[in-house]
Amino acid sequence: MLDNKPFPIPVNYFALTLGLSSLGFAWRYAATVINVPAWSGELIGLFASVVWALFVIVYVYKWINYPQLARAEVIHPITGCFVSLMFISGIFVGLILKPYTILGEYISFTCIALQVSYAVYRSAGLWQGRQPQEFTTPALYLPIVPANWVSAIGLVLLGEPDVAILFFGAGCLFWIMIEPTIQQRLRNIADMPMALRPTLGIQLAPAFVCCSSYLTINGGEIDFIVKMLMGYGVLQFFFISRLLGWMGIFRHFHVGYWAISFGLAAMAGDGIHIYAMSHGQGAGIVGLPMFWVGSCSIGLLFIATLGLVLKGKFLLK
Repeated sequence: MLDNKPFPIPVNYFALTLGLSSLGFAWRYAATVINVPAWSGELIGLFASVVWALFVIVYVYKWINYPQLARAEVIHPITGCFVSLMFISGIFVGLILKPYTILGEYISFTCIALQVSYAVYRSAGLWQGRQPQEFTTPALYLPIVPANWVSAIGLVLLGEPDVAILFFGAGCLFWIMIEPTIQQRLRNIADMPMALRPTLGIQLAPAFVCCSSYLTINGGEIDFIVKMLMGYGVLQFFFISRLLGWMGIFRHFHVGYWAISFGLAAMAGDGIHIYAMSHGQGAGIVGLPMFWVGSCSIGLLFIATLGLVLKGKFLLK
């Protein structure tokens, strides 16, 4: 492979597996609440698991045969953040496989350990002042904010709720620290280049993923914090919906736009949970719309991606 030719499957393609695996997780729960077939969530989750495994094999192949390309992704200010998606989606994959095989638990625990190790490498390095201001995008959240929250979800479901709180707290405090930096960049610096605009979709994730993690830890109680996070997440959804045209998703769709899928899947999961626990009353009235809008939006991403596959445009060339 020539040095000036991109690798066919870049690391940010793991956004696809993260969106699908977390959506499968949401639909697994939805099958216990509303009239959707139980196999639907399992099918989505198992499909995501297969794709994740294939992408991991390809990523290892890249390091073995094209280490200069793999290393360039890791040290890049944007793609380096996306490496963490391999571990975040791996946690969900492990949880999806857990009812079928003990291997699921091993995958989840391993990915939790790997995400902590990578967060230490990636995010601690930023304290040395190496982050270019123009590359300060919502991708900064990935290694240290949602990674910790998903680890907390996994740890609760793997029987370690006390340890989960440590991860949840770390994610919350880093969110508080990073959010003002990203908002400052988005508002006060020149327009984000078109190539980076898909990363704005990640901005949808923190509120909804935090809500998912909190609900898992607190046993599903719909309290003040849940409603507060839900309100902020819905507002972020409206903001990003307004900017979809500016982000370029309707003009030149590519797999990079799957960056928004994690937030959409978390919105769907939160929505069905809030609907179930509140019996569709009060704030729960928005639960079902959140579930269906999030699910259908990912469905549209999937259909558009199938179009890329059929046109031979899925792989980078």
